[in-house]
Amino acid sequence: MSYVRPFKAYNRMVTANGVRNQERMISIEQAWELVAMADRINNGRYVKVVEYAPHPDADPNHGPCQSDVILYRPNRDLIRDNIDVGMPVVTDEDRARGLDLAQHFQGLVIDALGGNQHEFDQKILKLIQKQEVGVRTDMALMACLGSRYRRDLGRERVAETVDKIGYSSVFQGVIDERIRRKITVLSKFAGRTFLGSVLRATDGENLYFWTSSKSVDHWPNDGEFEVMGQVKTHSTDQNGYQETRLTRVKIAT
Repeated sequence: MSYVRPFKAYNRMVTANGVRNQERMISIEQAWELVAMADRINNGRYVKVVEYAPHPDADPNHGPCQSDVILYRPNRDLIRDNIDVGMPVVTDEDRARGLDLAQHFQGLVIDALGGNQHEFDQKILKLIQKQEVGVRTDMALMACLGSRYRRDLGRERVAETVDKIGYSSVFQGVIDERIRRKITVLSKFAGRTFLGSVLRATDGENLYFWTSSKSVDHWPNDGEFEVMGQVKTHSTDQNGYQETRLTRVKIAT
């Protein structure tokens, strides 16, 4: 049987905006375990508000009512509730993932040395160097780090794939030519300045990029599928790899 470290939380006077408040404190190790726990329960998603399953008899024109089944609860609420009852839902898996999270975000320290940090990362950097964190203030910031960890790993995997393919990638087709390729999506995200999606893909040997008016969910997450598109331009990415940029892309049938 594995040893479970006793849960400890206590109140401590902290100062915020000149006002002294009493806030519960926990160790940074326990904080990471709680972040991992909430991430596991919510299947890797960072949930901000309660999400309900549609009631079979509910009126679709009205919002969720109390009789609806709760699918997901906010990560911060899961964390707070488990602190209140002594962390009974934290598993050995969460403790191991908590160590992974702590090690991963230590990389922010390296980024800080190079001056490559956003404001949010600066706040997290200050947090992870503490021995104790506040249940109310600090954990509200840390609650999203489970999903952030997953996104970072995804970016790292994409970067590794791009590096492997990039050296051999060559431009495909000629400008305005319609081409058909069997591809796998490397990354996709919603457009920031338009309603639609932005994608990067590969056919296993070459790199492709396109934007679309279709939503992100329109494009499969896993596996190969065929697309048809028109060559818009030949360009190089930030690493100098040749990338064929497409337009009018659609899933081939």
